[in-house]
Formats: sequence, C-alpha cells, structure tokens
Amino acid sequence: MWTIKDCGNVDDQYDGDDDDVCIVSGLVSVLRTLDRESISVYHLTISATDSGTPVRSSQTVVSIHVDDVNDNAPVFLQRTYHAIVDEEQDPPVAVVTVSATDFDDPTSNVSFRQFTSMKGL
Repeated sequence: MWTIKDCGNVDDQYDGDDDDVCIVSGLVSVLRTLDRESISVYHLTISATDSGTPVRSSQTVVSIHVDDVNDNAPVFLQRTYHAIVDEEQDPPVAVVTVSATDFDDPTSNVSFRQFTSMKGL
C-alpha cells in the first residue's frame, strides 16, 4: 500500500509505506521521480468521504502504469566472444551466438548489427 496524502493539508494523511503520490481535489500527483524498472504499476485505493450525517464514503481503485524511458543500454552477457571456424568451411555456417539483454524491458528483443570486420593473423 502506498501513501496518498492531501498535499494541501498535511494533517490528512493516509496509511502506507512510501510517499510517492498525493491527492488534492481529486488530482493525483507524483511526489518524486518514478523508476519503471523498480515499480511498473501503482494500485491506489482512494476513498471519498462526505461531511453529512451520517458520514458516507466510497472507494475506487486507480492503477497508474509507469511508462518506460529508454535509460538503459543493452548489456551483452559476455564481455568478449571467441569462435573458431575451419578455413575451408562451406558458407553459410554458424560461428558463434551473441546474447544481450535490455534492463528497460527484459522481455524485449535486442537486435544486433555488425559495425566492423577485423581481419588478422
């Protein structure tokens, strides 16, 4: 559960574990920068209470999905890759498989492209 506090009235605070959002006149706002890699969805239970007699209230749930910004570059699983291929091997022949992951979205596909070809003895 996250803290929802009335930003205009510090005395009206609700129970929770963190100060991420606040609510003023129905407007839900963030109080700090959010990181989608840490928390991708916030589920907030918000209660509205009137001042009548008897007091009446109702609740609703607001789900806030944090959009990702591409703030992490893909990371190769190995720093370098080595392969050996016979000199007269008929092409095409698989030589090595490289692998990388993207911490912005580990389920996404990472594409690869060759930039240089180094020939040597």
